[in-house]
Amino acid sequence: MVTKRRVWQIIRNVILILVALAAGFFFLFVPWFFSNLGTSGRFHYPDPNDGKTPISYGMSFKWVAFPSSDGLPLRGWYVPTG
Repeated sequence: MVTKRRVWQIIRNVILILVALAAGFFFLFVPWFFSNLGTSGRFHYPDPNDGKTPISYGMSFKWVAFPSSDGLPLRGWYVPTG
């Protein structure tokens, strides 16, 4: 026969499990969902200048590359004034 104390222990354990699941939902799933929503490609609106160079706008330019003072390679365009 199940005692009254055992019933309360089972109820307490079920409540603790539900609280742990709710905490995991609110502290793990909800932040992951909103960070994924804000950073996914679905909401990226492409820049109209993607893939274009200054020559697309009738400007002359040169590709330049050189290392920075800490050794990182820097690349870009040199557009002379006109």
